[in-house]
Amino acid sequence: MQNSAFSIHFVVNSLVTLLHYVPITLLITALSICLGLVLGLFVTIGQLVPNRVLNGLSIGFIALMRGTPMLLLLLLIYYGLPLLLQSFAIDISGWNQVVFAILALSINISAYFSETMRSAYSAISADQYEAGLSVGMSNKRIISRIIVPQATAIALPNIGNSMISIIKHSSLVYAIGITDIYQQAQTVASSTFGMRQLEVFVAVALIYWMICILVERIIAVIEGRFSYLR
Repeated sequence: MQNSAFSIHFVVNSLVTLLHYVPITLLITALSICLGLVLGLFVTIGQLVPNRVLNGLSIGFIALMRGTPMLLLLLLIYYGLPLLLQSFAIDISGWNQVVFAILALSINISAYFSETMRSAYSAISADQYEAGLSVGMSNKRIISRIIVPQATAIALPNIGNSMISIIKHSSLVYAIGITDIYQQAQTVASSTFGMRQLEVFVAVALIYWMICILVERIIAVIEGRFSYLR
């Protein structure tokens, strides 16, 4: 009979196996964050411009995304978007699952990024803008040299938290057939007939923990560069 005692050796072996699937997780996470930041910026602009329609659409989008479970959104994008576009004679059924995963994750995280950007912008005193005008700066220069750097410094901690959340949410992409860290962990656990599930998922936890620590350190370094603006 197989020894049921916890095995550090199996944890190490699982780590070695699962580390091969870290790149796909990092790829999905990185592209989702980049696209999410761009989408979040547009949603933020939609909230701030003096236009009731854009304001309402932006607020509604944020409420919808914050109230929709990530797994549900992933499945809706993967199964629903191709069907929706087929009605317009657009066929995306041949797209790779990774594309759908990135779309779902980026759309979800853009709502959180948008709220972070909006609150950071709102935290900047109007006196800052007036001070720029008083020394003859143009609107474009005031925004690029005064508003954006200070808003970035304020937003970075919450952006970092959202980035860590999306790293953890990326573990859900197994649901649409992507072989990432979590999907492979399930395969490894199944190969032991459940006898080594604990060791396998401890290995998974360690990998996600290490990735999150790395992101935290990167954000901390960037925050340090902007600390003089606080």
